Amino acid sequence: MFKIILSTLITISLNASMNSLITNVKGDEAKINIDKIEIGVSGYVVRHLNKQHSTIIANAEVINFDSETKTATIKTSEYTGLRQFALPSGNFKVSVDDQVILASDYSRATLLAPSENIYRLITSKIRGVQWIESDMLATFISYEGHPTPIKKDITNYCSTLNSGLLYIYTYETLFTLDCRSMVVLQTTPAPIKTEEIKLPFFSYVDKIREAWWGEGSSPLESYEPYYMDLIVENNTNNPKLYNYIKEKNINSEKYLKEFNKELQK
Repeated sequence: MFKIILSTLITISLNASMNSLITNVKGDEAKINIDKIEIGVSGYVVRHLNKQHSTIIANAEVINFDSETKTATIKTSEYTGLRQFALPSGNFKVSVDDQVILASDYSRATLLAPSENIYRLITSKIRGVQWIESDMLATFISYEGHPTPIKKDITNYCSTLNSGLLYIYTYETLFTLDCRSMVVLQTTPAPIKTEEIKLPFFSYVDKIREAWWGEGSSPLESYEPYYMDLIVENNTNNPKLYNYIKEKNINSEKYLKEFNKELQK
């Protein structure tokens, strides 16, 4: 089973980032030239101030790739990874010749699994990444008061801990996501038996604090459907995920109708 996982890991090198210069900017979108890239891969826009100094000025996410022209469209957004409210922030606008660095944190990963045996088996078999223990995410959501982790919790955690990849095990499948965009990059069938399920996911943190009110403040009731819902909600335009759910019949009646109408034709 895990020979499949090892042989089908995403083609993006887990130890090497990709970079290219911006050739065109229109609003919050920019164009770069690149040989190959997956939609959903995230990274940063870097401004080189001089030969010795540079700074990150924006987040970047691939939203389209033209294989014929080898051109990728990048959506940019405010970078807040190193924000210090006591200090002034730069007022940079993304421009032509700024550098886009993608998949820069793909050597660091986080896994959400329902039990310790699944967690240990997957993390021991997948090489080439530095695993950030799930205790870190459990501590992060406890600080937020969210025993049910929401998308904002996960993406903020990923930015804070520089976790580039997020693996989620659910419905006997290992889903590989970009940790900031939450876009599915790969799906790998991986049936593993387990008799125990720890909510909201396996960690050694026994108690996660509950906020008084708001989204995520109630304890998670069921592992598999919640994380599948989270994955689908953030991938409604993803044809690979649509086809996988349809092929494997993962609660197809519920999930397939959530996708873009064009995919359902």
